Amino acid sequence: MAQPNQRTMRIIHFYDALLPVPYDRRLRRPMLAGLNGCSESLNMSSLRNAWNFSLHLPPSIDYANFQHLLSTPEDDEARVVLVTAIPNFTEDGRDYLEFTWHTMTEQSDSLLRESWPVRGEGKKMVLLGPFPHGLLFWMHMNLKPLLLEQDVDKQQYDALAGFYLERLHQLRVAVVGEAEGSILSLAQFGEHSSDQALEKSFAR
Repeated sequence: MAQPNQRTMRIIHFYDALLPVPYDRRLRRPMLAGLNGCSESLNMSSLRNAWNFSLHLPPSIDYANFQHLLSTPEDDEARVVLVTAIPNFTEDGRDYLEFTWHTMTEQSDSLLRESWPVRGEGKKMVLLGPFPHGLLFWMHMNLKPLLLEQDVDKQQYDALAGFYLERLHQLRVAVVGEAEGSILSLAQFGEHSSDQALEKSFAR
């Protein structure tokens, strides 16, 4: 049986490093969340100021939708935006950041709360850090801590981790690289996805 080549193994190791930390290893480590909608308000103006467009995320439909969100402040009153952040989410210690948004309805914020983590509703942008200091400061000022066991149970955390793995498999997670503040995307490795070893790794 042929052995995977060195580049394929590097990709598999990269993927393994991005796997989520299990729930039982996250106990007593807070998550963060914030809602911009009927009953609460994120500072979307400061988010726009904090967002570092020079990072140049790779083109994708998710990022195009997110750019539209950032470039249309006039529509903020008609939107519900839910932000979830999880420090040290992956095996290699990267932070998780997820934006979910859709048009506001009368029950929007309660539906978001009751069905968190939100899977099917609205548009999403999922990123892994490290993030720029301005964005980290915005998260600190706008998001509230959620404690595992007290606010988030294992079923909810596992649902979010499962959603993240689906996105990772679909090459829809933007990974911020440490080197030169550049953005790496798993899409860079997409041409190798037919490699048997890589497919086995994704199928775990």
